Amino acid sequence: MRYANLDHFRGNVYTSKKGIKSERVINIGDYMQILAVDNLYRHMGIKEEEIIRIEYYDLDSYEGEYVILPLNFILFNSDYGKRQLRFSPKIIPVFIGISCISLNFSQEELEYLRQYAPIGCRDEYTLNLFRQVNIPAYLNGCLTATFPKREFNPEKMNKVFLVDIPKSLYNYIPKDLLNNVEYLTHQYYGNIDNSIEGIKIDKFTKNRLNKYKEEAALVVTSRLHCASPCMAMGIPVIFVKDKFSYTFSWIEKLIDFKSEQEYEEINWNPASINFEDMKKCILETSAKRIKETYSKYNELYMISSFYENRDKKEYVLFYTENIKKHADKYWNKKENIKYAFWGVTQITDLVYEYILKNFPNAQLVAVFDKYRDINFHGLVSERLDQIDNYNEVCIIATGNSSCIEARELFRNSRNQKYYCLCFGNEYKIIK
Repeated sequence: MRYANLDHFRGNVYTSKKGIKSERVINIGDYMQILAVDNLYRHMGIKEEEIIRIEYYDLDSYEGEYVILPLNFILFNSDYGKRQLRFSPKIIPVFIGISCISLNFSQEELEYLRQYAPIGCRDEYTLNLFRQVNIPAYLNGCLTATFPKREFNPEKMNKVFLVDIPKSLYNYIPKDLLNNVEYLTHQYYGNIDNSIEGIKIDKFTKNRLNKYKEEAALVVTSRLHCASPCMAMGIPVIFVKDKFSYTFSWIEKLIDFKSEQEYEEINWNPASINFEDMKKCILETSAKRIKETYSKYNELYMISSFYENRDKKEYVLFYTENIKKHADKYWNKKENIKYAFWGVTQITDLVYEYILKNFPNAQLVAVFDKYRDINFHGLVSERLDQIDNYNEVCIIATGNSSCIEARELFRNSRNQKYYCLCFGNEYKIIK
């Protein structure tokens, strides 16, 4: 089993899967979050060559080695209904610092999240969402706040970086700060599969992070993933925005950010933030969760991989083979075929799904069970003495015991014309 991180390089689902060269807004703050997981791996002593990269929109279809994937990212809801919020079975997620817009997930999706709880949440809004549905969660902030602190060199670190600041702030900036200022942005427009200023996005983001680290005397920004890593590296930060989103709530503990009504109160000579003990605690706790998850699953999936990785023959699903023979030979997909089940088991569900998929006009009209009262897809089960009332209906016996009994009953029946046994070799009798 290996470790994984999100991929820096590829585009979204539209560019990477459909071949459409789509231009869109690119926020390098997304890639700062990916670099933060790389930093966590370095803290754990995990080398780059041990890490598998998985593109965000391939998380549900990934088919490589089994991997542990720490997630420090926004968790979108089901890709607008195109897919369930469930990653590939080859991915074991560790939710370290995620943010959600809402929990408008299906019950199945919520159970998937519950399976991998506790959920590390980036912001308090997300924390409260999970607590409302009784999913264990904790507030962990964003891992971008755990980048290592820089060695301060005042001779080289003398620039003031203004990064995507609000226009309304310009009138408040002291003129002496503008002597050695550089205007930067975290937002670009283009094709994400291409480069920014001739450099691939991952390298561009690393270069930008190093630029802040090596040159900044002060960073003034409205970008969360500029303020957070700069703060972590020991750079004085002024965090400003006309209005603040819920996603910023966690960083309020560390930075006194200012909204438009408070610009007059800004301290233009702020000190750097020192929270090395808590930073170490966050890294160690996140590393511990990853190690525990690895320990829990590694041997299980090592055994599974041993058996999975082989030259595979073509296999049939025995329980649906007879109904497949029967239906393919005698049923017309355009006809309104009527059928009924004798006995309700897990096999019944398999056969029902097969018919539903391959014979959409077929109609389930009855369910028979010798002992139980069962509601199967809206039909209440009837007793066996009612079978003769369904003379023109194909009776499908789906249990081992019911197949034995059905074989004897139908062979001696003067009324029943059609039947199919899921066990044995019989699938059609015409009296």
